[in-house]
Amino acid sequence: MLRDRRLWGWLAAVCAAAALLGFEQLVRLSVVQGDERRAAARERQMAVWRCALLPASLERRACRAALP
Repeated sequence: MLRDRRLWGWLAAVCAAAALLGFEQLVRLSVVQGDERRAAARERQMAVWRCALLPASLERRACRAALP
């Protein structure tokens, strides 16, 4: 009976460790994805700003149309 409890204890510990490692992976990927999304938004905003600085209205429209 004691042997069964130890086995269940080890099994529970391994499952808990696997769950924690999976959660850590999820958090890391979420942080990276958030950083990439913020960088893309920042780049797009800089492109919009550069388009706004163009002197001619036609050039500004063409520049904005080319934005992603």
